Amino acid sequence: MTFIKSQKFKKIFLATFIIAIGILFLWTSSTRPSVLIIHAQNAKSPWVQEINKGIRSVFKSRTFYHVYYNYMAIEEHPNGTSEVNTTKKTLSVIESLKPDYLILVDDLTQEKIGKNYVDNKNINIIYCGIKRPLKVYNYHIAKNVTGISLSLPLEILNELFEFNINEDVFKGDIRLTVMGDLSTASQEDSGTFKNYGKWEQVRLKKPINVQTFQDWKKNIKGIKGPNDVILLSNYHSLTYSKNRTKFVPPQEIIQWTLNNAHVPIIGLYGFFVLDGGSLSIAPSAFELGEKAAKIVENLIENDIYITEIPPKDSKRFLIYLRKDRGKNAKKLKIPALYETFARSTRHYYN
Repeated sequence: MTFIKSQKFKKIFLATFIIAIGILFLWTSSTRPSVLIIHAQNAKSPWVQEINKGIRSVFKSRTFYHVYYNYMAIEEHPNGTSEVNTTKKTLSVIESLKPDYLILVDDLTQEKIGKNYVDNKNINIIYCGIKRPLKVYNYHIAKNVTGISLSLPLEILNELFEFNINEDVFKGDIRLTVMGDLSTASQEDSGTFKNYGKWEQVRLKKPINVQTFQDWKKNIKGIKGPNDVILLSNYHSLTYSKNRTKFVPPQEIIQWTLNNAHVPIIGLYGFFVLDGGSLSIAPSAFELGEKAAKIVENLIENDIYITEIPPKDSKRFLIYLRKDRGKNAKKLKIPALYETFARSTRHYYN
């Protein structure tokens, strides 16, 4: 009889222990901070991957965070209906997960998602890599928003152009054309260059933003002056033509461009070199991800209010350089320090 009671007691104790562990697990899971990172682009984008590396460099040791990723891939939906559906799906993910923190990457994500959560008492927004002013999204008056904006390394480009003029590569002012597709990112870049008023011996020409690869080819071939230089922004949403709306592979765009351009070309982002180009002077995507993640870490672990963390601008830049620079790229002289910098950051390619 005593044995039976003992066995019964053990079963009750074991059941109680298992239930207690289950309750503890559920309680711990429910109280762990949750972070949802939302990208406008797809997961295969080199820009997205670098931002994620920066985020993971902070979160990899924070195993008690719930961290989720969502990729809207808006540029892969050229028609409005698909874009609307993608936005709705993303909003549904947010409502399902109910994250404590949203890291929203790029301007399109603020436009489609962020504006819906301004002054939301349950969600903090950390924007990452935006170019537009905060007031566009009402972030400047929001009580639940902070983040890091993207700054293009215009001063570094200015110094490169001045170096080439001093080396007599160009006779007179450089004629600079910023060129890209019709994406928000490209058009914002064009505006940034227009508003920069510190150019030295550089004359900024009208920016070129096109929808099709046909128009791209016409404009590339049309830039042929001895003092012309092209700066490439984004080109990933170019379609073959208005009737053929399939996106052109980035490598195909750059291969054709390098084979047919008459003047030196510089990329504004690292993916230009990854796609086959010769030189990019680019903002650091890693820095954007890292600093956005550190804001979240600061909010969680130091128990401070988001209004105590002021907005930041990116500071770092990277040099992407290819050993075989091509005939037109060689028209541009590169300071020796560029190769050293590119090699030290593993952005030098054979």
